[in-house]
Amino acid sequence: MATKFRRIEVTIDQATNTLTSEIDLGKGGKLQGIYMPASWTTADLTLQAASETGGTFLDVYDDAATEASIGAAASRYLSLYPDVFAGIRFIKIRSGTTATPVQQGAARTLILDIEINDGRV
Repeated sequence: MATKFRRIEVTIDQATNTLTSEIDLGKGGKLQGIYMPASWTTADLTLQAASETGGTFLDVYDDAATEASIGAAASRYLSLYPDVFAGIRFIKIRSGTTATPVQQGAARTLILDIEINDGRV
């Protein structure tokens, strides 16, 4: 069975938030990569996860109690290890960390590559 992908765009709205809206990775979906915009204000990315749509979003930490962070910069493709995100269906992406969110200079659009399980989402 060939690996399939879907690509979606999400926006961090500078005026109101440092987080994207809720993103549904789909049943069995895994975040594979992120295209960063050329106009990205310097900040790493962190995630929030929820177990259901509209659920309570929690900050994502690893087993060493360290906030999961993705090193980000302008005009890059961030290739991710999708198994790290296994089991997470609903996410939000943050500019900066929980302790230090970074407001972008304007609305910024991220393009996400999501690996899908057998074409079903």
